[in-house]
Amino acid sequence: MKILTTTFFKENTQQFWQWHFDFLELLKNKQPNEGHHAINQYQTHLQKTDSSNRMMLVTQNIDNLHKIGQKTENGFTSGILELHGNVYYCHCSNDECPASADFQPTPDSVEEGVPRCKTCESLVRPHCMLFDENYSEKYYRVETILEYLKECDGIIVIGTALETSFASKLVDKCIIKELPIVEVNLEACIKAGNTVQLLRKSEEVLPELFEELTTFI
Repeated sequence: MKILTTTFFKENTQQFWQWHFDFLELLKNKQPNEGHHAINQYQTHLQKTDSSNRMMLVTQNIDNLHKIGQKTENGFTSGILELHGNVYYCHCSNDECPASADFQPTPDSVEEGVPRCKTCESLVRPHCMLFDENYSEKYYRVETILEYLKECDGIIVIGTALETSFASKLVDKCIIKELPIVEVNLEACIKAGNTVQLLRKSEEVLPELFEELTTFI
């Protein structure tokens, strides 16, 4: 979509922000489903056991629904890495500005003009990855994700066609390492590796899957 680009943001900032607020309005009544709750409960379970047992959630979703009752510091939440950002936060668009790494809650409206950085007066932009933007550690924690991948001993892939480059790269690395992979999808998209495919809705599968995992860890 042309509107979801840095070029459109710079040239049509007011319209860009209005589109963003329209999107937030669509999300207003959305609630976490049973799949979100199952993931959250299993992460909580692991936190209460041996500290060597960890699960890192890497999500492509930008809707904030995974952060069930969790504390967020400066836009980031422990145990959750939002690969494409979060619509409820924003930051200075000037990468050279110190405030560009200081994530703030999204303003309620832009009726009195587009938001600007209090430090350098540059435009403030939503914390969401745009189509002409590159992955980075600063905004999207990609190096943190890759470091975690070095230690992980398995991966669960949920509800994605793996059409984005970085997500596909993560799965490819797991296949090369011959790690066990569980794919939860309506249609299979992983054709190689040690993959178990559960082809049902995630909100149906995940409560059963994590309940079973709880008996082992």
